[in-house]
Formats: sequence, C-alpha cells, structure tokens
Amino acid sequence: MVRNFSLCLGLMTVSMLWSSTGVSGKDYLNQHNFQAARTETYRDAEKRTRLYRVQEPKDLQANPNVLIYMHGSAGKEEQGMDLAWERGTFARLRNLMNRWGWVYICPRDAEFAGLLEHLAEKYAPQDIYLAGASGGGNIALWEAQKNPSAYAGLLLLCPAIQPRGKRDPGPPSMPVWIVSASKDRKITQKCRALVKKLEALQSSCFYREIAGGHHGTPVQKVNWQKALEFLQGKRRELVASLSIVSRVPSSTVSLPGREASQSSNPVP
Repeated sequence: MVRNFSLCLGLMTVSMLWSSTGVSGKDYLNQHNFQAARTETYRDAEKRTRLYRVQEPKDLQANPNVLIYMHGSAGKEEQGMDLAWERGTFARLRNLMNRWGWVYICPRDAEFAGLLEHLAEKYAPQDIYLAGASGGGNIALWEAQKNPSAYAGLLLLCPAIQPRGKRDPGPPSMPVWIVSASKDRKITQKCRALVKKLEALQSSCFYREIAGGHHGTPVQKVNWQKALEFLQGKRRELVASLSIVSRVPSSTVSLPGREASQSSNPVP
C-alpha cells in the first residue's frame, strides 16, 4: 500500500511539473489579454456569402495594419485562432497582434478579391500582410503573385507549392519570409527553388530550414514577431527607395536586400 501511495504521489508530482513547464501545451491558454475572435461575413463578386474569423485589438485605431492567415488544406478558418494548435503558436501570434494594434483575419475560403474590398471598406488598412501554411502557403504564394500591389509582405510556412496546369508560381515582388523543415523534403526542395528565383532578382527574402524538423515544425517554431518586423522593415526600405526615385525620373529601382540563406542562425 505504501508502495502504491508513493507511486501515485510520484505520478502527481511529474504531472504537476509537466503542466507547470508548459510542455503539455496548456499553460498559454490563460496567458493572453486579447479579445475573443468572432465570425464575420462578406459578399464576393458573385454575391455569395463568405466567412472569416477576425480578432481586433482592444485599442483599435484608424488605418490599422492587417494580417491575413490562410489555413492549411485540412483546416478551416478556426485553425489560425486555435490557442492550442502546434503548441500555442497562434496564441503567441494573437498576443502580438493585440499588442501591435493589428487586425488579424482568418478566411475560410481562398477568395481574396471580395475580402480585400470588404477589409478596405471596414478598416482602410495602412498595409496588409499575407501568411499561409502548408496548402495555405501555396494559396498565399499564388495570390501574392496575382495581386502584388495588395500586400506589403508575404510569410510562408512549410508551403506546399504546387503548379497550376503546367505553370509554377513565380517569385513574389514583395518582401518574403520562408520557413521549411529538413525532413519535409519535397516541400523544402520547392522552397529552395523559389528562394533561388528570389535571389536571382535580388529580392528581399529570408529563408530558414529547421534541421530535423517535420511538416508542422515551421508553424510551431516560427517567430512571428521577427518575421513581421523583417517584412515591415523591408517594406519601409522599398517605399523609401520609390519615394527617392519619384524625384529622379531617370533612375530605376530593384527590391532592396538579399538575405536568403539556408545556413542562417536567426530564429525561424
């Protein structure tokens, strides 16, 4: 009986330590001060009702920045708001969005024309950043290529890049942050090919491969703040360079920076 009591006490202690360290992935559920997400709707060009989830900051200002996150092919709009998903990665993102005063959007469908028009009317955002993971990364990449003027930067996590017909997506003409994982071989190969295209154009790009990581690792370990600070910084550089060029008509401009590296040390 004493032995059984000692065993139970030991298991209880381990359980308490497990929970207190956050390894169980539950402690961050109570470590936030952002507002609850809600479901909103808009109409696309064909007057169909579309759904998205939105988190607004507690102190919503005029002309906020907006981040749109496109979920993976197996998910829906709830994925990007799930506090427990991939060890709390979206809990961290939602805290950041609230702290920065950004509006955070998770659409259900890969329909952007109507969504962008709706967001313009509702928020008149200063800049819109686009992110996606897995199949959502592929969608985000194609959308960024199709409508580059709409977005200030692109964040791709383990993007499952796929051709459309016989055509591969081209390199985006905006700052890009890409994270893949070494064990996710097919996706990593396609990420490397995309990075080479971006390097050839001297585009602003940060690329990181996580050694030993699997398909979900980039979503789990991405440093949202570092990624978005990079995209914002490169965006400001580009705007500044274009401002200078507008006063010198004979000049030409390329996107600043050349920062892609497979052996880089910064956080994902």
